[in-house]
Amino acid sequence: DRLPEAVKLTAKVASVIGRVFGQDLLLQAHPMRPAADHLAEELATLLARDFAKLESPTPRLTYIFKHNITQEVIYQTLLTDQRQEVHLGVATALEANQPERVEDLANHYYNCNLEERRLRGKALHYLDAAGQRARHDYANETALRYFSQALGIETRTPWLKAKIEILHILGRRDEERAGLTMLAAVAENDESEVALLQGSYYEAVSDYSAAQSHIK
Repeated sequence: DRLPEAVKLTAKVASVIGRVFGQDLLLQAHPMRPAADHLAEELATLLARDFAKLESPTPRLTYIFKHNITQEVIYQTLLTDQRQEVHLGVATALEANQPERVEDLANHYYNCNLEERRLRGKALHYLDAAGQRARHDYANETALRYFSQALGIETRTPWLKAKIEILHILGRRDEERAGLTMLAAVAENDESEVALLQGSYYEAVSDYSAAQSHIK
């Protein structure tokens, strides 16, 4: 509470970026568009007050909040609409300058105002991209989170199938069964694909007659 207002705002924007935040991204996403030297002074205050420390001087000047709880507490001081606006600012800056950071783009667009159709579309696009990348890298829990978030916004058959397949790999049978029930209710599904997924489930729970019936 004793920080100058400008420094408080900079800390809030940094908390939205994450525990680790780059000065370039902070400058681009900052709603007040401060001059670079002013932002550097505000960051110096955060360092002097022990809120953050220098993480890396190169290739991009990067800082880190000293404690997770510090970032979390500062983040929670933002009202919902403020938080959504800052997430949008971060997402816009990332998309323009570091479009390869699909995981961060997925996170920031997901935390924007999803009532806006354009932002909802952006969130779904990057959640799909992040989920596919995680799946390719065999990061199944991470992929599951992205596909689940996407499905929480909009039901799409490819994401539901991907979720079921990941749950099968992870051995989470109750959730897998629930996903199969949802998939079977989606009209545009290929019945043969659904049957194969159901057969795999029943085989995994040792119901071989049901597995054979579905696969046939």
